[in-house]
Amino acid sequence: MKILICRLRHRPTRAGIFIVSLSAAAFLFFSWYPVNQNNFVSRKIARNVNAGVKLDSSVATQRADPFATTAEQLENLNDLIENLRQVIPNKFLPAFKNPCWYGKRGPGTNSTLNCLPYFILLGIPKCGSSKVWEILSTHQDFAIPRAKEVTIGGYQHIFPPIQSITSYLSYFDKAVTKIRLEPSEAITGDGTPTTMFLRPFGITSTKTPIDGLPRLYKELLPNTKFIIVVRDPIEVVRSQFYYQRHICNVTRYQSEKNPEAEKERLHLLVEDRIRAYNDCVSYYGNDTMCLLRQFFDKWSRSPVCGAFSMEFSVPFLSLSFWMKYFPPEQFFVLTNKELLMSPIAIAHKMFAFLNMSPLAFQNLASLQTKASKRRNSIPFLHHERSEYSYMADKTVHLLKHFFAPFNQKLAKLLGKESVFD
Repeated sequence: MKILICRLRHRPTRAGIFIVSLSAAAFLFFSWYPVNQNNFVSRKIARNVNAGVKLDSSVATQRADPFATTAEQLENLNDLIENLRQVIPNKFLPAFKNPCWYGKRGPGTNSTLNCLPYFILLGIPKCGSSKVWEILSTHQDFAIPRAKEVTIGGYQHIFPPIQSITSYLSYFDKAVTKIRLEPSEAITGDGTPTTMFLRPFGITSTKTPIDGLPRLYKELLPNTKFIIVVRDPIEVVRSQFYYQRHICNVTRYQSEKNPEAEKERLHLLVEDRIRAYNDCVSYYGNDTMCLLRQFFDKWSRSPVCGAFSMEFSVPFLSLSFWMKYFPPEQFFVLTNKELLMSPIAIAHKMFAFLNMSPLAFQNLASLQTKASKRRNSIPFLHHERSEYSYMADKTVHLLKHFFAPFNQKLAKLLGKESVFD
């Protein structure tokens, strides 16, 4: 250290550079540390639980009851709703079937016709939402928005609420053109299959209630209809894994040509996720909260690269948040198997659920074509006749045992004896 100081005294230019560099490094460290110190605590929790160490309550950073709503959270949510009310009115145009109104989207803008979705394809990813969207798009009264998936989740923590809803409204400008011409018949929708799990418009997992988004929709769009496609969770896990292999720099061609190696990687990933869930439950003593990402993800050691969303595979908890605030008649729930086996019948049921007029004769051929065409984003998974191809038998056995109680809870929520049997 003395030698360094001596050298810097005789080289003032280098000394200045050294001091500036040291100051910048210190600034970056202390700016970064407060944001990441909770990660250090989370890792400490995970290490200690895995080692069997009993932790005191000061180490745990989560509330004892994550589903309890505080007065502060409700106040924050009400503030968000008040901000959104500056753009969204209490009542919509009575001559329009779709929720629409004339108004400005922000300061300095002209009054224009604005429309929000009449229905939401609430979920779930890798369950057939794209096929549902294609079927709905064949109906003459469906005003197709700019895109199927409106990535409202991307606006979280970036824009304040009013700018966020303004950006959201812009996705439906294309649909507004048709709705303006056919106000009593035309409707539009949001086909984002992750909506059930998102927290847009300033909603967070801590500052607002954990069921903040369904509460917000109940306040702003109480008559919204919801379409949900569910699927055997074992198939969801398999589809997630192979669909997102690109995040691990593995192409689908490589997956197809190395099935045994891929099966083993998938099995290791499943073992890790189930272990992580059990560790989470052991620590918190709550078998439901550990289905949520903010509690579950920190426990995974991720021995292999791959995707496995516990929320997408076990949707009953997130769906229960929505069904708490909306009556059963505003939900249309179908299974991926029903969609594949009877697409035309399902199509007419969906049209009736949305109170749409009978399908025009000239649209029937398009419906039959799109309904009969099987959408396979990963075709090689369906080449074999095996029900769970590209999965090891041991993986299937492990997942069947793990998912069984959650499938029973989903059936109970939907008022059915079983959903996937």
